[in-house]
Formats: sequence, structure tokens, C-alpha cells
Amino acid sequence: KYKIPMANDIPIDFRITLLNAHESSDHAVCYSSKAVGEPPLFLSATVFFAIKRAISAYRQGKEPFALNIPATCERIRMACRDQIVDSIIPENKDKEFQPCGSF
Repeated sequence: KYKIPMANDIPIDFRITLLNAHESSDHAVCYSSKAVGEPPLFLSATVFFAIKRAISAYRQGKEPFALNIPATCERIRMACRDQIVDSIIPENKDKEFQPCGSF
């Protein structure tokens, strides 16, 4: 499984060297960032927040709720808190409840 890089993944001893463009004899050097992973990663956050707003609209702003990433089907279903879910989960367990198989 791919794990998203976090701030604590940076090595403690992290040394870089910047090359001067005039000193480099190779003119085929990449001069700018060609990131391909970060834009989709950032764009995927919009999906999570859209799901969270949809749940909030369904709940009609009754009370704050926690929705952790990844927003699995089980977590989304339990966050909706309708009559079926309320019959399963006690009222005081809303923030700490985690469905089986959701990590």
C-alpha cells in the first residue's frame, strides 16, 4: 500500500546541493518542478470535505461529528446517524465509535 508522505518522513540529516545553471555543462537538466503526485493528492481532499459537508447537511447541523480519513463506506454510514444507526450506537459513543474493519 502507498502511504502519503508526512512531515515526519523528512530525514534528520537532510543535505541538498543547488547547482548553478551556468556551471552545469548538461543543458538537458530539468529546471523546474514537474510534480505529478501532489496536485491529485490535494484535489482528493476536496472529495473528503464534500462528503463531510453532505453528511452535515443530512444531519441538519444537529451536532458536531468526527469523520476520519479514509472515509470508508462504514464510517460515512455511521456518521449519518439515522434511526437505524442510533439503535446500534449509544448516544455517548458517537465520537469514539469505529466500525469493524475501518482503520
